[in-house]
Amino acid sequence: MKFCSLIFSRPLLLAMFVFGTYALSAQVSSLSPYSRFAMGTLVQEGTSTQIGMGGVSSAFANFSSINYQNPASYAFMLKSGMHVGARGEFLTLKNTTQSEKLSLSALNHIGLNFKRQGGKTGFALGLAPFSTSGYSITDTQQIENIGNVDYSYDGEGGVNRAYLGVGRIFILSTAKGLLDKSFAPDSTASSNLISIGANLNYFFGSLKQTRRVVFDDASYLHTRITAKTAVSDVDFNFGVLGQFNLKNLYASGGERIKKTDLYVGLTYSIGNDLNAKFNELTESITYVSQFELVVDTIAQFDANNTSIAIPQKITAGLGLRHQTRKGRTWEFQLDYKTQDWSQFTGNDSPIIESAVLAKAQSFHFGVEFTPLSPSKDPNFIQSINYRVGLRYADTYLKINNKQISETAISAGLTIPLRRSQSASRIIFGTEFGQRGTTDASLIHEQFVNVYVGLSLSPHVFNNWFVKRQYD
Repeated sequence: MKFCSLIFSRPLLLAMFVFGTYALSAQVSSLSPYSRFAMGTLVQEGTSTQIGMGGVSSAFANFSSINYQNPASYAFMLKSGMHVGARGEFLTLKNTTQSEKLSLSALNHIGLNFKRQGGKTGFALGLAPFSTSGYSITDTQQIENIGNVDYSYDGEGGVNRAYLGVGRIFILSTAKGLLDKSFAPDSTASSNLISIGANLNYFFGSLKQTRRVVFDDASYLHTRITAKTAVSDVDFNFGVLGQFNLKNLYASGGERIKKTDLYVGLTYSIGNDLNAKFNELTESITYVSQFELVVDTIAQFDANNTSIAIPQKITAGLGLRHQTRKGRTWEFQLDYKTQDWSQFTGNDSPIIESAVLAKAQSFHFGVEFTPLSPSKDPNFIQSINYRVGLRYADTYLKINNKQISETAISAGLTIPLRRSQSASRIIFGTEFGQRGTTDASLIHEQFVNVYVGLSLSPHVFNNWFVKRQYD
């Protein structure tokens, strides 16, 4: 049995997906000192397209960009495709006395969606980071009769989320838009769409925390405590997404030349007590030519049947898409997301500390502008999608009685790869934001995140998963 693709074969796509999955799960992808607490920094979810619109997701349906946060959106995609994204992070850390600049690059997501053009069911699978940890902090104190003592804290690792999901559209035909005063011409059908979907999520990964007590006096043995928490378990999330035709304008021949649609979305993640293994090893060490040498094992603790609680999460959103008679398209999206971490703890593991967990909530807003519809034969500039957005979040961390907040503005664009003779696109997004404060002995972070995504999809007249009729 042979299958055809315009520019990519199935083995090549599979190899790219497997390599990207391995690279994403093995990378270091956090620089923030706040990733020391709990499960680390919870990653801003979404593709490069969504990041450019402030991270909206609940009511977001894009025919060429996968939205794994709401599985109902899979059915809105035009056809099968592969989607991969990477990010570069530039971070400035400040406290009341000093500042430091850091940077990194990492894969942000990789996914495949499967959809027969014209079909009502869409499938998707992929991988994205859920949380990341990466920090190195040293606190030097003067101890009477002992001298200088360095207390250091290092961490690395993260938890990833693999997903497999399905979405199904149901068509509700109607004779006119909800706000139309007259019925649609006989040659035009106005319809409302409702899609439901579900994801099976597999969380896996590990977090490693190392604490050291190092004395200036070489006659003392130093102490190293290494704690590792490995997570591996599944949960589910569900989504509903509706597209409702509001208002239309028709030409004398019955062609629709103006259209306004309302999008309504809702997602629910049930939460779960994820299975985890915890190990803590306390050792006395010494240094030989800057290398650590273990002198003795002081204590060891293992817990192979512990758990980490992920709370339920609810998101809700509204979207409005308006196409003018000149073929311009405006889209507005608004999202609210909430997840209450305040009552959750991790049995045995120190990574979940109830004293630093709070109710997380965030608000997202985004706008997308397309100068000319693809059906109008736009030139290169007119075919680009332009985006701006903003978001505000109260994160799940509350340190020194201050909940850590985060704000960001964003922008982005999608450029079609017209010469590829396909529906593939390259997507750019960027965020400018800040996190935390210098009050209460905390750290203020300023960040610039740059996202690049690639969406590979065959031309509208070609398909990847269609059996050849002729050899």
